[in-house]
Amino acid sequence: MNLTQRQVIFGVLFIQGVGALLALIVELFGSRDPLMLLVAAGSLTVISGLTVAYARGWEYTRYLLVLFLTGMIVLTASEQFLRDQVTLAVFIPALVALIVASPLWVVVAALGTYGGLIIRAGGSGAYSDVLGIVIFSMIIAGMILGRLVTDTAQRGLEANAQRAEKALDETRRQAAELTQRAAELVEQNDQQRRLLDLVATLETPAVTLANGVLLAPVVGHLDSRRAQDLTSRLLQDVSALRAQLVVLDIAGVSTMIRKLPRRCSKPRRRYDCLVAG
Repeated sequence: MNLTQRQVIFGVLFIQGVGALLALIVELFGSRDPLMLLVAAGSLTVISGLTVAYARGWEYTRYLLVLFLTGMIVLTASEQFLRDQVTLAVFIPALVALIVASPLWVVVAALGTYGGLIIRAGGSGAYSDVLGIVIFSMIIAGMILGRLVTDTAQRGLEANAQRAEKALDETRRQAAELTQRAAELVEQNDQQRRLLDLVATLETPAVTLANGVLLAPVVGHLDSRRAQDLTSRLLQDVSALRAQLVVLDIAGVSTMIRKLPRRCSKPRRRYDCLVAG
């Protein structure tokens, strides 16, 4: 399932809101400590306001969420988790920053949370232990390294997607050009065909001399193909005009060649099968 960054941030805000609501319910039906009730109600109000602000497009909401969680962990940690043991809640601000912000904000959240707890503990207690600081630093470094690897992979995927999109656009452009060229070639072929038809018509025009009389002047070279076209066109004109007489003027024909009959396949004389006009 593909989730956008905006959907992820809304998910984090929803989880934090549910956590604040559950904390408020526990305090209402549990110890009913006024201070904790106020903290839970205030947290629910702040997170709800941040959700509304982010829904309206305020991008700084995610950074305020990290700062708010950092402050809440530092201020609400009990004495037990300041002196005797480290609370796992110390990782919450850094984890949220890892999801909604940048690696820099992971460092800010980790230093702010851990440093604030050390200050509250007066420089002693569980958070001043060197081994605990090393373990905490290693976990935060691993989180940052994982985020950097994820960001690098994401940028690589985006770059590949952009290259694929450019290649697709180029392919579409080339296809459009080929389609346009094909249409141009079809148009050129149609024009050439119309020109050839016009030339063939002009080669053998039929002129009406009188009622039922046609004149067909022939000029130039007359071969078998042209003679067949001439015959076909004259027959059409005769049928259309109901002509009874056709005058064929071949004074302008320079050479007239017809297909050799079998007996003229090897003519003895040049003029057996070649007639000069």
